[in-house]
Amino acid sequence: KQGYEIAKSFLKRGFDTTLISGPTNLKIDDNVNLIKVETAEEMFQATLNNLPADVAVFSAAVGDFKVKKMSKIKIKKKTNLI
Repeated sequence: KQGYEIAKSFLKRGFDTTLISGPTNLKIDDNVNLIKVETAEEMFQATLNNLPADVAVFSAAVGDFKVKKMSKIKIKKKTNLI
């Protein structure tokens, strides 16, 4: 919600505004350049594709990490990690 409100505020003040958004039911003015993404990687790439910018505000709570190798089965806890 915060990103949408920031975008609305910029638009109201006359700025050309691009909003990169994950899945949501929120609505935004047609004058905002809305880029819809579904993953953190897509958000990262969309951000890079829209730089440089005079002003950039980042308000998404995106995962900071990516697993090295995805497991197809549940990984059991290990008791002796040290």
